[in-house]
Amino acid sequence: MYDGAGLQFVAVGDAGTVVTAPSSDPSMWTLRPTGLSPNLKAVAGDGTRFVAVGQGGAILTSPTGTTVGLWTQPSSGTTNDLNGITWDGLQFVAVGQGGVTLTSLDGTTWSVKTSGTRNLYAVDSDGGTPGNDLITATYDITVPAGGRAAIVTFVLMSGTDSGETGGINAKAAEIDAEAKNIVTKFKTDAQYTAGMTQQQIDAVKNF
Repeated sequence: MYDGAGLQFVAVGDAGTVVTAPSSDPSMWTLRPTGLSPNLKAVAGDGTRFVAVGQGGAILTSPTGTTVGLWTQPSSGTTNDLNGITWDGLQFVAVGQGGVTLTSLDGTTWSVKTSGTRNLYAVDSDGGTPGNDLITATYDITVPAGGRAAIVTFVLMSGTDSGETGGINAKAAEIDAEAKNIVTKFKTDAQYTAGMTQQQIDAVKNF
């Protein structure tokens, strides 16, 4: 990854391995000992710190700087392998095995949630404008031999810009309710199944 401060590239690997390369020459990699041993799978930065995630729910954090050091290992609250992490402009979001998702404002204190999906392998944000960012995650599905799977994308669009700000919470609740309706009713409700064949509806897995 390219660190949030624009100073260097950072990569992680097994046995707590962290290497960095300056932004001016990404071919010159330097090993940065962490003193910790978890197998690491992904790393993200917010401009003031690095956060790496990995096997067994491991999380490592370190200040961002030319020299990466002072690594600590806070509790993540899960023993599931963590496969991906991103910074969305407000918080770190990590994902992993069993559909586990974690969020943290500072990379040290984590809240654990479940996505309701199977294993999650990666997560990304579209740039981190607070309140206007898109977070995407990838996960696996199982299709039996001879079976089919359909990929369906829903887009939530709501309202017009009136210039008012007082109803933000109400609008967010309305959109959340609509998202819940999609999740629970998309196989049976005509407004969601319009344009889909029954075969496509039946083929959707793990939504």
